[in-house]
Amino acid sequence: IVYELLKSEGTRLFSNGDPQRACFKYEEGLSIWTYFYSHNPNWETEGIDDSELVKVDTEGKNQKEVDKIRDIKLNSYLNIAVCCLKTK
Repeated sequence: IVYELLKSEGTRLFSNGDPQRACFKYEEGLSIWTYFYSHNPNWETEGIDDSELVKVDTEGKNQKEVDKIRDIKLNSYLNIAVCCLKTK
């Protein structure tokens, strides 16, 4: 549901001529499924070291979920790409 709200907001922003803000919404929606975190508990004061980052990539528990999440991610990346093309 959160993803659908973010996607709808991104689509509204894009339709209203604001592809940059739309892109942020699509990226936010994508971050539900794929995100990074740092092993370093002091990253806020020490900065982020790429070698301490861990990628979390939700894939689903069964084939139906795997297919749905893959489609959502693909749709998000395509929307982000279109926004990037519009901002150039």
